[in-house]
Amino acid sequence: MSLLAFILPLAYLLLLLWMYFKWTALKKETTVLQRSPHSKIKLSVLVPFRNEASNLERLVKRLKLAASKVSFELEFIFIDDESDDEGAALLSDANLELRLLSNKGQGKKTALETGILAAKHPWILSLDADIDVPEAYFEHLSSLPELAESSSHLIILPVKPIGERSFLSAFQQLEFLSLMGTTAAFASAQNPILCNGANLLFQKEVWLKYRHQLHLDVASGDDVFLLQAIKKDGGKISIAQDIQLAVATQVSASWGAFLQQRIRWGSKAKYYSDPSLKALSWLVFLSQLNFIALLIALPFSNFYFNINVLWLWSLYLAMSVLFLGDVSKWYQLKLGSYLLPSAIFYPFYLVFTAFAALFRKAEWKGRVSK
Repeated sequence: MSLLAFILPLAYLLLLLWMYFKWTALKKETTVLQRSPHSKIKLSVLVPFRNEASNLERLVKRLKLAASKVSFELEFIFIDDESDDEGAALLSDANLELRLLSNKGQGKKTALETGILAAKHPWILSLDADIDVPEAYFEHLSSLPELAESSSHLIILPVKPIGERSFLSAFQQLEFLSLMGTTAAFASAQNPILCNGANLLFQKEVWLKYRHQLHLDVASGDDVFLLQAIKKDGGKISIAQDIQLAVATQVSASWGAFLQQRIRWGSKAKYYSDPSLKALSWLVFLSQLNFIALLIALPFSNFYFNINVLWLWSLYLAMSVLFLGDVSKWYQLKLGSYLLPSAIFYPFYLVFTAFAALFRKAEWKGRVSK
């Protein structure tokens, strides 16, 4: 009984250790690359939006500034997903050459579909409307050999979470960075399992090939379902680990909004087809559930069992702080004082959202998502 209780947590610790080494290996590999810009790239930038008037004006300015640094062919397509604010009017008067389309369906996935079908270039860059792009973004993008040579079907790009200085913001940032670190570690091991549609590059013809495998009726997963389809078919997926390609996204302002977002993300898990991602999801969930169960068992167990539990929790906290501390440092985020409290809170948060994703429907921008 005692041995079985420790198997899953120990497996999770080994996973953390493996991811840390893969992350550090990728970090060393990508920081020394010297690349030259390419001018023959043709890229369509797609931005689906719904009620994003407060973000669109800033995003347009940032995109224009970043685009002024390069000479390759760019088109910007914004797709309005039934907004009821002044966002579309702002774009009509924007000081940026763009196309404004209306979503032919409902939801982000069909908005992307609307934009992709209208795009005239072979490469698609999907961006969220609430992100910020670095000034050198397109300059560094044009330096990617995978993009210039079309040697990859999908290129994973980094996303940087930002927020105010509070436990709510810091926990969201660190939880998001755990996903970014996991994404990079598995991609470094030539087994990509995650990506983020807020900043993602892929070939248009590849999306068209797999469009019927993307679960367009499910609210979330426009990114991971495409990755899974490409991976299953033996396609080429790469990662560009460059801080100048990291778009910034603001974390949620309240616990309610944050949990709704994560419940929406979690609801797509039942549609995962990649064995590695399914195995990882189950390992993380069951190990965190086991960590909580071990704590609950402390008052009812003998001295040796309790010592082992405390050692296990200590190792878990140490490995979490080591891994997330290194990832947050690469993303240039100062979150050191929140690392330990967040690691303690994480198992309880993870188990709650996993169960909530099974039994609750998520709300997003005034809609109840499937």
